[in-house]
Amino acid sequence: MLPRNSALCLLLLLGLGCTQTPAITITATTLPEYQEQLSALVQSDDPSIALQTLAALMETDSFALNNCHEILHEIGEAALNKYGFVEALSYQDDLCNSGFVHGVIEAYFKEAQDITVSMQEVCVGLPEPSLSAWECYHGTGHGFMLATGTDLDASLALCGEHKNTFEQKACVNGVFMEVFTLDDVSRAYYLPASADALTFCGGITSGRTDCFTYAGTLYLKEHPDDFEGLIAWCSGATDTDRAHCIAGAGSEMMKRSMDNPERVETSCLNAEENLVPECLMGAVTQAVFHTGNSAEVKSTVCRAWSSENKKGCSRAVELIADRYQIE
Repeated sequence: MLPRNSALCLLLLLGLGCTQTPAITITATTLPEYQEQLSALVQSDDPSIALQTLAALMETDSFALNNCHEILHEIGEAALNKYGFVEALSYQDDLCNSGFVHGVIEAYFKEAQDITVSMQEVCVGLPEPSLSAWECYHGTGHGFMLATGTDLDASLALCGEHKNTFEQKACVNGVFMEVFTLDDVSRAYYLPASADALTFCGGITSGRTDCFTYAGTLYLKEHPDDFEGLIAWCSGATDTDRAHCIAGAGSEMMKRSMDNPERVETSCLNAEENLVPECLMGAVTQAVFHTGNSAEVKSTVCRAWSSENKKGCSRAVELIADRYQIE
């Protein structure tokens, strides 16, 4: 879906010309500054301006590209605060793993009077098992964590109230993503020794796969840009848990290096030989979810990878696109 006042506006298509969005200067250098300045555009203009501005930044600013999902959460919350739930979602955009939608849903649940009623309303009408439906129900997991004061057990219980396995799995995935992206004080409730993520996930039963998938988020927060270290760190997990950690590592590395897929491939090749495909699959999945466009991933990520992995990359893209009804 194009933002409301996309450059491909209706007036232009009719041959009548259209007014271009004026250039907007963003001076941010830290995540809070990006979030504040782009959310301010929602107040001064509307969410489409904030989304367009971020999309333009992502073309040239590696920090914006690698942190776009977290930035979009704040833009989504600002949109909900200004417009309310229905109108805020009318600006829905798939940019960067649908981070805007996640932000809207998080903020909506945080203010909900009856969360059990609200959870039945937010994703109504989305076709399953589409990417838009996955991202919406994933967003409910984020929202439950905020609405329950980051109560993990209560959030997982709410995920269990969704009506089918697809919705429940997407929701649980969102819960554990939220666990590992919480601020240090909130996360300390789960991880008193914050580096002990593997031990924490080893004690999880419901959502264990998702816990190990996102555990690497914490490693990279404490060891920024240390992709090779992340791969080695995952070796501390056992058996199938290690495979999920490695797959998550591939996803996290791609999230931070969409502009450098060659580096992600090289880092994945440092994994144990039998786990390299897990890492590469995690990376490709992240790229497809990030763009929502299978052709774009083939022309960027797959084309950049070595000849040994190009075909496997393309096959993985097609598999993911078919599973989640992505063009």
